[in-house]
Amino acid sequence: MPEETLARVEAALLEWREWLEYLAGSFETYPLHPADIEDQRTLWERAARNVILQVVDRTGCGSGWHGHCHQVLTWFLNRWGVAPDVAAGLVDEAIGGRFHSWTGPDTVIVDAVAEQLALSLQPADDRTRADAPTQDHLQRWLAIRESVPWQEIPDSGTDGPVVPLRDGAAEDIRAFDGAIDPARAQGLRSALELLRTDAARGARLDFALLSSWQQHLLGAPQPPRFRPSPAFAKGGRERYRNSFAVHQRSGRW
Repeated sequence: MPEETLARVEAALLEWREWLEYLAGSFETYPLHPADIEDQRTLWERAARNVILQVVDRTGCGSGWHGHCHQVLTWFLNRWGVAPDVAAGLVDEAIGGRFHSWTGPDTVIVDAVAEQLALSLQPADDRTRADAPTQDHLQRWLAIRESVPWQEIPDSGTDGPVVPLRDGAAEDIRAFDGAIDPARAQGLRSALELLRTDAARGARLDFALLSSWQQHLLGAPQPPRFRPSPAFAKGGRERYRNSFAVHQRSGRW
């Protein structure tokens, strides 16, 4: 009946407007500033996590819910100064195929998506300055590692290795990589088992050993050679110089 159809259309439009107004209000819960991303990453991560959970609750994870989640996360980033096309690309990379129709994401996956999205953001001035120097993220990671006062961290007071409550590495492979690419996850598990076996027997850490782990990770017929040129990740936003050159300059190998 025409009257019944109009009533349903009206109800749907009202429901949609109520949802949009709710989202607009929830975006304002955390005042975020693109120029202060480095100091606010935890806040960005928490806000992104809340957005995902709101969509999960609203949609009930029915058919195609993940498409709307992608849309809402893009709106969220755009609200806080990230260009729509850039925001859509960042959200696509962060979700990475880990959300599926009729399946609600577990806490580990939600946290991983929110964390990756927050870490992928760049300060507003970095996105707009074409003449900004190219950053070497591998060199940055080495510098951060050197800045940690490892010698000041107290030990557990017990003899022998610490027994963890859970296998964090295996759990990360299962929840993160397994949801994106089962074959990659299997390769990572194989490499992890080999790594632990080699560590237990006291094997010397050198390029040949690293290459053998990489062979298992990739499922390659033979150990791969180390790359002679820079590598890029996250759509070219991160640059990693030749690993041999970095370690050679730092005096590690």
